[in-house]
Amino acid sequence: DAHGKALQITGGHTSDWVVPALNGAGEAAREHGKHQASIDYYQQALEMDPYSADSYVGLALTYSAQQDTSNAISALQQALAIDPQHPRARLVQSRYDSP
Repeated sequence: DAHGKALQITGGHTSDWVVPALNGAGEAAREHGKHQASIDYYQQALEMDPYSADSYVGLALTYSAQQDTSNAISALQQALAIDPQHPRARLVQSRYDSP
């Protein structure tokens, strides 16, 4: 998997590109309807960087694609707790705020 390969390449040391790469893999998996794989990639990214608002937003979008509103909102709340002005998180949050 992408996480294992990334760690193998970096010799077990995290790098600035690993979390964005995992986020990209999560987005690609979501776009191809592979929601569990997408969730797994985002969770791996969050294991490496628990303060990645981008990872939480991606996770929220995947949960939303699965119609899992509760987990989507929870992930958005995590993203906004980290970065209250995160533009993508605020945009996605507005979908849930509107009647």
